[in-house]
Amino acid sequence: MKRLLLIGATLCLWHTTMQAQTRLSLYEEFTGETCGSCASANPSLDALMETTTNLTKTHMIKYMCDIPSSGPLYFMTNVLFESDRQTYYNVPFAPFGTFDGQIPTSSAATSYPGFSAYVNQADIDQYAAVTAPFNIAATYYYNAAHDSITINVNVTATAAYAPTGGIIKLRSALCKSLHFVSPVSNGEQDIPNVVRNMYPSAAGTAMAATWAVGATQSYTLKGAVISEVEATVPHSATDSTVVVWIQDDNDKKIAQTAMASKIALSVGNGTSIAPAITIYPNPAADDLTLAINTGISTKMAATIIDGAGRVLVTLPQEQLTIGSNTINIDTKALASGTYFLRIQTGENTTTKTFSIAK
Repeated sequence: MKRLLLIGATLCLWHTTMQAQTRLSLYEEFTGETCGSCASANPSLDALMETTTNLTKTHMIKYMCDIPSSGPLYFMTNVLFESDRQTYYNVPFAPFGTFDGQIPTSSAATSYPGFSAYVNQADIDQYAAVTAPFNIAATYYYNAAHDSITINVNVTATAAYAPTGGIIKLRSALCKSLHFVSPVSNGEQDIPNVVRNMYPSAAGTAMAATWAVGATQSYTLKGAVISEVEATVPHSATDSTVVVWIQDDNDKKIAQTAMASKIALSVGNGTSIAPAITIYPNPAADDLTLAINTGISTKMAATIIDGAGRVLVTLPQEQLTIGSNTINIDTKALASGTYFLRIQTGENTTTKTFSIAK
């Protein structure tokens, strides 16, 4: 993690206070194209999850399972990772789902704990309200042939994290929203956020079991992209999400989830990866984090500008390395209001808007 000193009379130096990223919970549903009750439960579940408000609180992904029996869509996905996740949660029926690895309160005391049809707004609000101990900044890009993917993840602890007996894993999944020319056997025609692969596998990537406030670590995950061509199941697929999450295999609790930003390939004298830039938290108070993921080594210059267009702060020029770069900016001297962070990397200029709220 880089710590930049700011050049400007209005701001002070970087300091160690960390602010938590907005919590995003993860709902994992196990559904299937031969499951009649899935077809009954999914429309209302999908609509609930996809309201404008709830999209900022939770993200839903779907594993196509073989309950009550397997179908063409099940075999079209990577059966190995689906089977691993089904075993991981000991899935007893479909549609079945967990919030952050736990049985939702709405169904915990029923005869069918985990039944997706019971999910309600109170479940979403409950898990979104939990304070996350991590900030996650993630980006991804495909190669030119679009048959492999690279996911770069930067994790920063905003609170001490050391669960008893913790077996901490970073997991990631590429999901596609599928539309079928003809409905599948249970009548469904549109299925959002179907998991197409997990990287490097369903087992995830091992993380440290103990994190101190401010500790940071970067990860690069790579793997194949499953072809969307399937003669026996005519459908179209659109890029939907790459989602990453931190999970404790000891109790299956998920500490934080994040959506990765897609980086497009750009062609100059050769093929290179344009940088992806994320700032958080937004609004900020005393600290602003600038996360830059780049496929090439490049220099960066940045300025903070107020609403009148005046340059308040000029950051020292920095050399960015390939992959994730994190820069912390002390903003405690900025008054509440809206500002602009203008970032120059090579020939690219990006302006990000952020707010200060105190």
